[in-house]
Amino acid sequence: FQNPIVVGLEGTGAVSLDNSKISVRVCDLLGQPLPFPLTVTLESATRVSDGVVILSKKKFQPVASDKMLYTVFLLEGKTSETPGPYRLSVSAVPTSTQVPSTRFVGNVNVPLDVRIMATVVLAEPLLVGVADSDQLTQPKFH
Repeated sequence: FQNPIVVGLEGTGAVSLDNSKISVRVCDLLGQPLPFPLTVTLESATRVSDGVVILSKKKFQPVASDKMLYTVFLLEGKTSETPGPYRLSVSAVPTSTQVPSTRFVGNVNVPLDVRIMATVVLAEPLLVGVADSDQLTQPKFH
């Protein structure tokens, strides 16, 4: 028989140059930790807009306080990256060779979507106008 493994994002999935840590949770279908150690790898991080791979074959680090949580810094060492949606491909395989990897399903090349956010600096003050949908009154600017 086969055992399904769940690999999912922990948190919002939004990163920036200031905080580029991505966390994934790896567990069984009941949300319980797996009884053996895993090697979790970011197989690739691909920009959705043009298909450019920005990172590949990077290992996630286990979090000591949570046996199901693994983290990696997506933009470590980078000074800039194009903001927008990215598709991660993550694999979680047993570290021990005594656990046959063929009995698991859903643990190889799992697609996860993240967003790289940008910081915007406005040179002039920003005005926001609020108006009714029927547009009978003038917008109120704040």
